[in-house]
Amino acid sequence: FAQDIRLFNVQDNFITRYKKLWANLFSARKFLNRKQNFVTNSLSLLPQVVILFIAYIQAINVMQGSVAVGDFTLTIELSQQLSMGVISFISALAMIYENRLRFNNLQEFQNVRNSITDGIIELNEPIHSIEFVNVSFRYSDEEPYVLQNISLRFDLNETVAIVGKNGSGKSSLIKLLLRMYDPTAGLITVNGIDIKDYTVKSIRKQFSVYFQNMQNFPFNLRDNFLLSNNNYNEYENLFDKDNINQQVDNRKMSASNRILRYESKMYEMLCKSSSQDILKRSPKGFDQPITKMFESDGLELSTGQSQKLALARTFYREYSVLILDEPTSSVDAEAEQTIRNTVHHLSNGKITLLVTQKLYNLNVANRIVLIESGKIVEQGSHEELIKLGGKYATMILLQNEK
Repeated sequence: FAQDIRLFNVQDNFITRYKKLWANLFSARKFLNRKQNFVTNSLSLLPQVVILFIAYIQAINVMQGSVAVGDFTLTIELSQQLSMGVISFISALAMIYENRLRFNNLQEFQNVRNSITDGIIELNEPIHSIEFVNVSFRYSDEEPYVLQNISLRFDLNETVAIVGKNGSGKSSLIKLLLRMYDPTAGLITVNGIDIKDYTVKSIRKQFSVYFQNMQNFPFNLRDNFLLSNNNYNEYENLFDKDNINQQVDNRKMSASNRILRYESKMYEMLCKSSSQDILKRSPKGFDQPITKMFESDGLELSTGQSQKLALARTFYREYSVLILDEPTSSVDAEAEQTIRNTVHHLSNGKITLLVTQKLYNLNVANRIVLIESGKIVEQGSHEELIKLGGKYATMILLQNEK
C-alpha cells in the first residue's frame, strides 16, 4: 500500500487507527496482567500470613514454657520452607495458565476437521471424462446457492470456455471439481465414477490449475517449477549438489543429463508463457530467488511477469486436465497471443477449461458455457451462440462496441 498511502496522503489516518487498535490491545493486556498479579500476590501473601500466625502461637507457647526455643526456631524454618514451596507452585500455575491462554487459538485450529472425506480408489489413469449431474452448491446453510442444477460434461480433446459475470459461480464450479468443497446436492463423476470415491490426492494430481491472481513462491526459479509438479522429492535429490558429488562418475553424468533435461523443459514453458525474459534477467539462472522475502538479491517481478511465471509453472506440471482462470488478465497483447497458441497446442489429448470474462479469448474453445446467477443459461459453439442471438450474442456485441 506504499503508493496509495503517499498518493492519497492517508498516513496520519493510518497512524491514528494503529494507535487506537494498539490502545485497545494494551488495555486488554493491562487488565489481564492486573488480574493475574492480584491473584498471584494474594496467594503468595497467604503463606506469609499463616507463618506469622504460627510464629505468634509458638511465641506464646515459648513464653509459657510449653515449647522450647529450639522447637520454635525449627517450626519457623520449616514453615518458611513450606511457604517457598507453595509460592513456587503458585508461580508455576500462573505460568501454565498464561501459556494455556496463548495456545487456545492454536488448539482451536488443530481441532478443526476437514469436511472433505477421502475416498479409497486411486486414480492412476488420465481423466477422459468429467460430468456434473444436477449439481447445486452453497457455502453454508445460511447463504444462498451459488450453483443451481448444473448438468455439464467435459470430454477428452475438448476445450471448454466457462464465461459469466463476476459472482456468477464460475470459480465455485472449479473448486467443486478440485474437491475443495463437496456439492450440496447432485453428483460429479470422473471417468464414470463418483468423484468422492477417489482419494483426494490422486484426483488433484490429474489437474494443473492457474488460479486467478495466482502467487509464486518466494524461492528460486527452479523450486517454483518443481513445487508445481507431482514428483518434487525425486527432482529435489537430483539438484542436491552434495548428493551429486557423492555419486560415481557414470551416475553423476546421468544425473547431470537429467538436470539439463528438466531445466530445458522449464525454459520451454517459460517461452510458451512468454516469460523467458525473467531467466535472462536472472544472474543466477534457475537458482535466482524470486522476491526479497528470504534473499536480499531476490528478483522483483511486475504483475504481468508474475502472472506469466505462474502460467509457466502451470504448463510445466504433468496433468490430464488443464484449468485456467483468467490467465491473461495482466499480460500484454503479444504475450496474450503466445499464451493462446500454447493453450491450443497443450490441449491436444487433454481436457482444457478456460474461465474468463474476455470473450475475444474464446477462439481456442470448442464449446462455450455461459453461467448467470449460478445457472447455465446458454451452451454451444461461438457460431451457434451468435446465431441463437441470446445473452452471449449481446455480450459479444457490447464488447465489440467497446
